[in-house]
Amino acid sequence: MKIQKLSYCLFGRLCEKIEMPDFEKTLKKSRLFIPLSVYLSVTCLAATAAVAASCILAAVFWQLLPDFVTAVSLRLQMPEAAVLLIPSAALTAAVFIAAFLLPYLYAYDKKLKIERQLPFAVNYMSAMAVAGIPAETIFCKTGEKKMRQIYGELSKEFAVFAIHTNYLGKENTSALTILAKETPSPLFAEFITGAKNTIVSGGDFQKYMTAKKYEYQSLVKQKKEKQLQFLDLLSEIYITVYLAAPVFFIIMLFATMSFSGIKTAQMSFLTYQVVPFLGIFFLLIADISDEYGK
Repeated sequence: MKIQKLSYCLFGRLCEKIEMPDFEKTLKKSRLFIPLSVYLSVTCLAATAAVAASCILAAVFWQLLPDFVTAVSLRLQMPEAAVLLIPSAALTAAVFIAAFLLPYLYAYDKKLKIERQLPFAVNYMSAMAVAGIPAETIFCKTGEKKMRQIYGELSKEFAVFAIHTNYLGKENTSALTILAKETPSPLFAEFITGAKNTIVSGGDFQKYMTAKKYEYQSLVKQKKEKQLQFLDLLSEIYITVYLAAPVFFIIMLFATMSFSGIKTAQMSFLTYQVVPFLGIFFLLIADISDEYGK
């Protein structure tokens, strides 16, 4: 918080004049709960610190290795000062790129987590709806702190609804509208919009929740089937590319040794570089598929 206050004092007036509606929407969906002007101020402060640190390192590097800097400047046909400023410019650009990518990455990660837990949470909420509990109470109970251990980011989304209704004094429909606009998950936004329309039109909320429960159960089943099909394809590729192909090439190298001599370099490259790399690659693909297929 102190860094945010300091950065806003330094760059706040300048950043308040910047309008970035699309990025501001993404910032809200990421649930970082930071105003756009404050976020841009922190980014400017981080970029300034990066420039200062890189300039200090460039000066130290110039004092320790002046001949190397001169050789690089002659090689690139650039002034020595420009060579020293290249790392500073690269680091500054990296800070801004990371700052603008961070909300998108946070929003995408939350989207995956929300949609992963939504079918199970709807099943839980459907049971409460069948028991005759009002929709507002169902949403607030799902957003309670103890439910975050079960439903994670989805429970935090419902906690935002509880804040709007219990502390900010908004009506249920207004809070649902805000939640549907700011959530990073289109699937969850569609669910919230349908719930709001059911409440406004006086429809049967219990039937709506029951229908959504069966719909999301079907989606989970389809997703699992697609994941199994992908893993089946990946296993076939693994057997063909990782197991059969290296063995085939090793046998070929052994068979041709009597004609062209021992191929030590090719054998070492195939055994100690290609095979381990392929194993790590397939392991990462399988792990990512398992993580986002849950």
